[in-house]
Amino acid sequence: MKNSKLGMTFVEVIVAMAIFAILVVAIFPAFLLGVKLNAVSKISVENATESQSIMEEIYGYSLNYTLADTITALTTEYPAISVSGQTTTMTKTDATYTTVIQFTTDTPAAGMTKTLITVTKLDNPYGARQGQAETILLFR
Repeated sequence: MKNSKLGMTFVEVIVAMAIFAILVVAIFPAFLLGVKLNAVSKISVENATESQSIMEEIYGYSLNYTLADTITALTTEYPAISVSGQTTTMTKTDATYTTVIQFTTDTPAAGMTKTLITVTKLDNPYGARQGQAETILLFR
């Protein structure tokens, strides 16, 4: 007589489910880490993009205006200004970002202005890096 088995026994189903559960428990932390790294990467790229965009705007000012005129033009958008020696710092916080612009005059040489922009996204639960753009500009 031929023994034909068309299905699985209850014990086989339980063993298969146990093996599947062990695999899921082993893989789940790696999945969560991937989701977190994706979120951190996205925020870091947004910060860097925003800082680069602001730097492009300031570069446009440097082609047509003096540093003093540029600071005056930016005053409406960046109301918090502090001056310490040769460094002028402008700060703005809106609904999304905190932006800090630093102009350091005569660095590295007379007539040159070192410009540093730092952008931090306010909604940053994972502590992603700030976006920074730095260059040396010659204002008109």
